Amino acid sequence: MDHSSLVDIANAMVQKGKGILAADESTPTCKKRFDSINVESSEENRNKYRNMLFTADGIENYISGVILFDETLRQSTMEGGVPFPDHLTKLGILPGIKVDKGAKQLANDYMKKQLENLDKYDGNIDTLTNRISNVRTWSYVANKKNCVGFSWRVSDCE
Repeated sequence: MDHSSLVDIANAMVQKGKGILAADESTPTCKKRFDSINVESSEENRNKYRNMLFTADGIENYISGVILFDETLRQSTMEGGVPFPDHLTKLGILPGIKVDKGAKQLANDYMKKQLENLDKYDGNIDTLTNRISNVRTWSYVANKKNCVGFSWRVSDCE
């Protein structure tokens, strides 16, 4: 991926008045949330939940990108059966997938965090991104110290 394309993606993600929706809840996290409202955490119910989020009227006016969970790449809208990444792309929203295990505290510095396991999908990037077309693979954290790692990972995935 060339520098210009990377800049275009970054600019699309930080559009004024829009945010990034973190919809990358794992199956166990969804189960906890669903248990709290007495809803079975079946794949069908998780698909319905994500459908509600991604097909909300006017979502494209407020959301520039969505971080998806691996399961979500294989799920589709309830009406029309459009894969979620394709649906989001048609709305001008960048779909992505988390490629790390989260920010972990550095051993000797309580003020710094580092992304753990950025290479989780190494060797499987083609499989992951080809599963459904138009998937952008990206990851982020608010900590600016991770920007170099973020940029490296985006270019590596693309």
